Amino acid sequence: MFSRRRLFGTLTAVALLLTISAATLRAASGAATMHPSATVPTPAILAVPRLLPPEREVYTPYAAGGPITASDDRSIAQLTPGAAQPLSTFFPVLQAPISRIAYTILGSIQYTVRGHIVFVTTARPSVDAAQHQLGLGNQAAQLTNGATAWVSTGIASGPPSQVVYMKGDLIITVAGDLPVDDLKALAAQVVVK
Repeated sequence: MFSRRRLFGTLTAVALLLTISAATLRAASGAATMHPSATVPTPAILAVPRLLPPEREVYTPYAAGGPITASDDRSIAQLTPGAAQPLSTFFPVLQAPISRIAYTILGSIQYTVRGHIVFVTTARPSVDAAQHQLGLGNQAAQLTNGATAWVSTGIASGPPSQVVYMKGDLIITVAGDLPVDDLKALAAQVVVK
C-alpha cells in the first residue's frame, strides 16, 4: 500500500510531462474555436508553460560531495561548483510525450544561496515544439556569458522570479526569490553535464 507522500510523488512525477495541445493554445490565445477537422495555423511564438517540478517533497536529499547526475546519464543543467550549495535533486521517470507540443522536465536541482532557495531546472521541448520560436518569459535580458535569456517576475505561485534561456536543445530555468540580477548572474554560471 502506498503512503500518501509516495502516492503524491508518483502522481506528481507522472503529471510532470507537461503538454499543451493545440486546442489549449488556441484557448489561451483567445482564438476562435474551430471544427476539429479544420487545419489550425501554428502560432508564430509558442507560449511555454512554467517549467518547474512539483513541491519539494519529491526531491531527494543531495549527498554532499557526490556528483549530480541522473541514473540514465541524461543532460542536467547545474551551477558550477562553489556557486551555491546543492540541497536536493529531482529526476523524474521519463515518458514519451502524449502531445505533439510538449515539454519534458529532465531534472531539477534545489540550491541554497545566502539563505534563499534557488531551483535550476532542465527541460526539453518536443520536436514539434522546437520548430517554433518559444516564448520563454516577459522581458529579454543579456547574461554575462552572452546568452539571451527571458526574465519573468511577480509570479504568484512558486518562486516569484525566473530567468529562462535555451542552451542547445534544452530549456534552462533558474528560479528563486533572489533579486533578478542575482538570478541572472547564477544563470550565467550554469553548465550542462
